[in-house]
Amino acid sequence: MQYRLRIARSRAQGSVDLASQMIEASSVNEAIEVASRAMGTFLADVPGVGILTDAVAGGLVWSSRRNMPPVSEPDLLRP
Repeated sequence: MQYRLRIARSRAQGSVDLASQMIEASSVNEAIEVASRAMGTFLADVPGVGILTDAVAGGLVWSSRRNMPPVSEPDLLRP
């Protein structure tokens, strides 16, 4: 099965570095393990996010935020 990993990390200047990688794995769990390692290597200690999708169907399989500030509640959900 094929998966696509996309990773974004912030730069000191305020812009963003992007990386994309195809992952061939025999299971979802294997793909997540590979994605997690690749994300750790690319980000090091820099804040960023990673998204793993099914390369054929395009659906979200896994996502992760590393060293990012907490997510605040969106305004549209407040009464």
